Amino acid sequence: MAVEIFKCVNDGMDKIPKEAIQGLDIEFPKVHIDAYEMARMSKAIKEYRKDNLCRVPFCNTVEGEALGAIIKLGDENTGPRVEKYLINSIEDIEKTKSMDFTKGRIEQVLKAVSILSDQGERVCLAVEGPFTIANSLMDTGLFYKFLRKEKERMNDFFKLLENDIAKYILKGIDKGANIISYADPVGTVDIVGPKVYREVSGRITYNILKALEGNLKNSVIHICGKTSTSLESIGLAENIPIEIPNDIPYGQILKNIDFSKSGIKFIGNWCIKRSGLNKKDGILWQLKFICES
Repeated sequence: MAVEIFKCVNDGMDKIPKEAIQGLDIEFPKVHIDAYEMARMSKAIKEYRKDNLCRVPFCNTVEGEALGAIIKLGDENTGPRVEKYLINSIEDIEKTKSMDFTKGRIEQVLKAVSILSDQGERVCLAVEGPFTIANSLMDTGLFYKFLRKEKERMNDFFKLLENDIAKYILKGIDKGANIISYADPVGTVDIVGPKVYREVSGRITYNILKALEGNLKNSVIHICGKTSTSLESIGLAENIPIEIPNDIPYGQILKNIDFSKSGIKFIGNWCIKRSGLNKKDGILWQLKFICES
């Protein structure tokens, strides 16, 4: 039976609402590079949306920058964007070094997680998947050219990404992130096709998340709906429905669950950006990975 890929709703929930920060003297782009300002804005957005979760960071370029991409931070109207790619040749692939979590924006993001956690907040750390990170590092056309013609070198590159993403998630959990929001919007099956998803992007995601399964403590990984259904569509995972109240905000449901006791490690088939809204179908989708023989 074919699996229907989750459809994203463009409801503006990924944007920073200007109304949320009016009168708070919050500066751009300081909110992207300073942990205290980042934490302050995260709380302001949470309160404005009557949410239960504080989310950081506010863009999908942090990992790419930690690997060497030059990022233009933008302002209150335009978020961070790639200004200059790190990789322009196959030789650049081989020069790519692992993320350094002790400097730059990625350090500040982890520090913001710690600040919010110490303040008693329920913290969600957004982490990007391999293809989305690669999209910050090189031109899309060049990326797919390398994917076709330089498989061995790309395998080494993907191994580096796989290890770095897993390390980032564990560091986030150590700093107090209760929820890891994992998404790879550039690498879902409807974008790259079943073959590339099965052999590359889906495989890397499977490797990362499966390896973390026993190290999540009291945290949970919330997998983007498009990613969770992509994994299910190629037989790497199954999504299991769990009944939940339909008159309570989704974030409140997540806040009420003791994940260390529930046995739930992964959740999918929904968008964490909509955590301030009620999930009207009354279903929480637990994702379980299928171990291949």
